[in-house]
Amino acid sequence: ETKNSAFGAGTSGPVIDEKAEEWTMMSRQRTGSRSAIQEWYLRTQLGWVLLIFADLVVQGTRTATSSPGHLQFLDSFELVATIAFDVEMVWRIAGYLPNWRGFNERGVNWFDLFLAVTTTIIQIPPIHNWQYYPWLTAAQLARFYRVILAVPTMRPLLLRVFGNMNGLWNMTLFLMIVNLLGALIAVQLFRGDVPAENHMNFGETYTAFLAMYQVFSSENWTDILYLTSDSSAQYKQALIAVLFYVGWFFFANFILLQMFIAVINENFEVAEEQKRARQFDAYLRKAEPSSTQVNWMEKWNPYRFVKAAPKSVAVETMPSGLVLPLKKAIVQEGRGRRQDSRSSISQVPFGEQEKQKGMAGTLRRLFDLDKDAPETVQLASLKALRRESVAMQAQLEENAEHRLDYLDAANVPDATINESQEAMSERVAQKADFIEAHPTYDKTFWVLSNQSPLRSLCQKLVTPAGGDRIFGVAPSPIAQPFFQFFVFLAVIGGIIVAAIATPAYRRQYYLDNGLQRNTWFDSADVAFACALILEFIVKIVADGFIFTPNAYLLSVWNSIDFLILIALLINMITTIVKAGGVSRATRSLKAFRALRLITFFPWMRDTFHSVLFAGAKSLIEAALLALLYMVPYAIWGLNIFSGLMFTCNDGAAAGKSDCVGEYFSQPVDGVDAGFLAPRSWDRPSPSTTFSFDSFGSSLLILFEVVSFEGWIDVMGVAMDLVGKDLQPQLNNSQRNSLFFLIYDLLGAVIILTLFISIIIGNFSSRSGMALLTEDQKRWIDLQKLIKRQRPSKRPKTKPSSSWRAWCFDRAVQKNGWWSRGLTGLYIIHILALATQTFTNSFTVNRIRDFLFLVLTTIYAIDIAVRISGLGLRSFRANGWNLFDVFVVAGSFATTVPIVLGSKNFAAEQSQKLFLVCIAFKLVQKNSGLNQLFKTSVSSLPAILKLLLLWIVLFIFFAIVFVEVFGLTRWGSGETHTLNYRDFFNALIMLVFMSTG
Repeated sequence: ETKNSAFGAGTSGPVIDEKAEEWTMMSRQRTGSRSAIQEWYLRTQLGWVLLIFADLVVQGTRTATSSPGHLQFLDSFELVATIAFDVEMVWRIAGYLPNWRGFNERGVNWFDLFLAVTTTIIQIPPIHNWQYYPWLTAAQLARFYRVILAVPTMRPLLLRVFGNMNGLWNMTLFLMIVNLLGALIAVQLFRGDVPAENHMNFGETYTAFLAMYQVFSSENWTDILYLTSDSSAQYKQALIAVLFYVGWFFFANFILLQMFIAVINENFEVAEEQKRARQFDAYLRKAEPSSTQVNWMEKWNPYRFVKAAPKSVAVETMPSGLVLPLKKAIVQEGRGRRQDSRSSISQVPFGEQEKQKGMAGTLRRLFDLDKDAPETVQLASLKALRRESVAMQAQLEENAEHRLDYLDAANVPDATINESQEAMSERVAQKADFIEAHPTYDKTFWVLSNQSPLRSLCQKLVTPAGGDRIFGVAPSPIAQPFFQFFVFLAVIGGIIVAAIATPAYRRQYYLDNGLQRNTWFDSADVAFACALILEFIVKIVADGFIFTPNAYLLSVWNSIDFLILIALLINMITTIVKAGGVSRATRSLKAFRALRLITFFPWMRDTFHSVLFAGAKSLIEAALLALLYMVPYAIWGLNIFSGLMFTCNDGAAAGKSDCVGEYFSQPVDGVDAGFLAPRSWDRPSPSTTFSFDSFGSSLLILFEVVSFEGWIDVMGVAMDLVGKDLQPQLNNSQRNSLFFLIYDLLGAVIILTLFISIIIGNFSSRSGMALLTEDQKRWIDLQKLIKRQRPSKRPKTKPSSSWRAWCFDRAVQKNGWWSRGLTGLYIIHILALATQTFTNSFTVNRIRDFLFLVLTTIYAIDIAVRISGLGLRSFRANGWNLFDVFVVAGSFATTVPIVLGSKNFAAEQSQKLFLVCIAFKLVQKNSGLNQLFKTSVSSLPAILKLLLLWIVLFIFFAIVFVEVFGLTRWGSGETHTLNYRDFFNALIMLVFMSTG
């Protein structure tokens, strides 16, 4: 049985696929036992889904200013829909008769029956006219789940998300209980201390519960922290408040929230008993020849239905164990192959594939040009080719003999080559046969053959898209990296120009120099775009554009480059046609040059593929699910809060009728000064202006709320509502907070964590970890742990000198008195750093500086002891020792001048840096922290790759936002440092947006 987590220990019932043969969604009975009533009902299922969708669309037309006639129409339509679904339930129940027990077998039948009864009851006039009727409309909107399930891709996704319903329910219940326990403690600690004019005043358990949930969501949680600590300071309990909320924040965010991710991610994992079968299937797919799938290019390929006519070969030249199906259509095989499964025949001499030195080798390593080189037998290891003629007309015969010789060498009985390599060799040979029979297939534009000097030159500059060239020229190990570097510099130059020549810069330039076409930034854009055009021409001349063995469009990354090139051409042409560009949309296309950086580096392509391409379909489905979840909730919020979220800027006004004329405004509390200001009845703006007065505005604010950003402000306004056209009062309607708690729990905590689970699944699938069993994972973890464990670099023998022997013992004993004493000094060092404040007196600062000087001297003595005991060579072999020398030397160089009375600001700041770095030595002294540090360092390369991809995407969006919003008038959210006026400010804004 599959092992589940503690929060998913329940056992789910079998999942029946509606499309499975002989099964229906009506029941688990065979289709042969369905009645005629059931048959007719199944034919009308789509109609019921459309009616639900139509009902939702009609209800979404409500606004705060809807006329009485329109509101009456909405009520009448809902009444008709309710009656229709009552009829549907009667029809569905009748379909099960006389086997009425079949109705009970599916929980969805009971759920739909509950919705039908509830929606019918709320149509009774006294209930329909009740003030809480808008809350009851949730039953009407709950029917929308059937629309979600009607979307073909939503059903399997919902089964994966909510398949472990026991786990999600247990986790939610656990969160609520823990949150309630924290609220009970908070009430006892802070009730009566926090001023009553705050929403989270801890006056009762419910407000404390909301405060604890706010800290869990991390939205403005520091407001609660400072509110309680400042209020408790008068009772000398500020430290208790700080420790309580910091501890709760760590527990709630780093444990509770991650547990939700773990529970959802558990549904995306392959069951333990299925992993070995999946591994076997994956091995077969990798080992066996790839299936010839016809893609969109293949349908238009004129060679698709052309069969090869291979030349006859002598039987005695064939290898003994070789069977070649020489009558296959090879074009499909070439299209269906993965890009990274490159052919075994390489025409680069063996010596040239060794690591290059100098500038060319550096560039090849920079762009990982040797990463995809096939690990196969090189031509230098094959027997010499028989050359009957050196004439040009004998070229094909020489290539055929070369191919047979290669196959002979690859299939000798004592060769240890697996079946996949043999299959690859067969396909390469078949492909070569086809090219020989149809030479135009391997000609660029059916004109340029591989013997063309122009094509040979271009082939030396670029890598082929579909694998190694069979008859062409291999990329030059020198010319290729330099050409790649040339294009790379053109892309970097274009990004720099876009970062400098912002709309604000161009406007000022035109004001100073007049409107002109040949500006330096336009000329630079054209020049850099021409470099990318040149690369495109070189690639299509070298290998063709579409209908050739290694066509340009065979590579998905070349296709992306082609789209980027089209965007840049549109930007370049519109800039040439009209000075300053046609519109902001066309000018923003220059941002696509930043995405070109991704295609330069294989590791960045792999990361980008794992994050987006590998799971693009799943990410789109998750986004659609999140949107479909927000739509009915937006209508529910529209029903509840439409026309209610208004307030008067004069707090003394009772409502809209009193919010006229002027009032005496005192903007500064506690200051007896003010001025007359006009009263205004408007929407509240605690952080942003929002409302639920229409479906669009409701959906917009819910989209902001689901990101856990600003939802506290919206909930606070909802909790203060009194009624239509009445002035809000503090915490008058605390029940309204339930709307946001439920929404956040289902939306932000569950739905949005789905994206994290999908990305984790993509990385696991790409790395192969997704199909590993627990024993296999433990074995790999053990291997990684063993690789990280390295013996200490110490002398083979203990020094004979008594002094050096004593120093040797002090250096190698990790738990001796010397090491423990240094650990104590590091703790004193950290405590001394913690005593520094802005208001320290001169005497205290002098004492602290002398203490640091003494400690630094002791650290220097420890370094001298280790050098004497280990020797200089062994001492340098440990990175921590080099770190010690650097920080101790820097501490000496900065502390001594300060002790002597120097007031240099740079020296003071540098001293703080070195002293903090010394405190980091405590990590080395603790075995657990040291092991954690090593683990983090081992993950550093992958983290850096993600960071660089993150930076590239930021550059792209920064250029887009600068071009679109660079000249937009500032609103309430922009300042002189937070705006899109220039490139670097846009980067800062993007960081704020991405971190919430």
